[in-house]
Amino acid sequence: MFNSSSHLTAHVLRRWRWLAVALFWSCAVYGSEEDPLHIKLPIAPSDAVYSEHDIYHKAVIRLILEKTGRPFTITPISIPALPASRVARYLNSNLFNIVAIHTDAQKERELRPIRYPVYRGLSGWRLLLIRSDAQSRFANIRTLSQLESLVAGMGNDWPDTLTLQDAGFTVQTAPHRDNLLKMLDHGRIDFFPRGIYEVWSELPSAKASGLVMEQTLALRYPTAFYFYVSRANEELAQLLERGFEKAIADGSFQKLFFRTYGEPILKANLAARRILKVPNKHMPPQTPLSDKRLWFSPGELSDAKIRDGRAAQVQK
Repeated sequence: MFNSSSHLTAHVLRRWRWLAVALFWSCAVYGSEEDPLHIKLPIAPSDAVYSEHDIYHKAVIRLILEKTGRPFTITPISIPALPASRVARYLNSNLFNIVAIHTDAQKERELRPIRYPVYRGLSGWRLLLIRSDAQSRFANIRTLSQLESLVAGMGNDWPDTLTLQDAGFTVQTAPHRDNLLKMLDHGRIDFFPRGIYEVWSELPSAKASGLVMEQTLALRYPTAFYFYVSRANEELAQLLERGFEKAIADGSFQKLFFRTYGEPILKANLAARRILKVPNKHMPPQTPLSDKRLWFSPGELSDAKIRDGRAAQVQK
């Protein structure tokens, strides 16, 4: 009887020990899923135009992480506007752990891209800043080759610079947007292509220098602005991808995009412009160009819901 009771007690103890171990590991695994994710996002508060981009980037990150159900915090990291050449160094050193930048093959080798275009390709729709006395000259341009006879201005390390050069443009470069505005004012370049989503914020300072928006043309080339993380941070990368997919599937990302940029797009009046298409052979082959959900199309502006909500503001 004693032996039987001892055997039963030992059996029960072993079973309880096994359950305790299982419970410990279960709590460890599921508890880690609920640990807050700490996002460190670079911002450029000293630049009014970049600050508007920062607000949108933060709103997109908030939206897609909310779709995952993972707790998170977002800490702004104030830094000057960065040259693209320094981004990989700062990201890999964990000064910040996510950044939104134009893609190219080198960045995609060095960093981990989240291949959902943050601006839905809108950065490849470009209007032209010109001098106020040059409109008649541009109004007579009908083809890309005619525009190529003029000198464009672009940033030293912007991916767009290579795109325009390969297409046959003569391009003068400078390290910063403000330098290029001065070059345009002084006649060293003939036009400065700016994204539809940013040019309206730049226009007041441009007008103060005697520059204006060209009224008849727009450039269009494939390009993508992605969130990037360090290649050592695959967990964050997969979480962002999962959230992006959910936000696109339920339409909430598209609504955020048009609430933010519907008004600038409509102001561009693309239907009244000649759209000059520029090839971009530098787009990495993994770019999801065939996934039409990801890219802006002017035809989307006919949707009444988008038109009605275009002037709403992104919340900080």
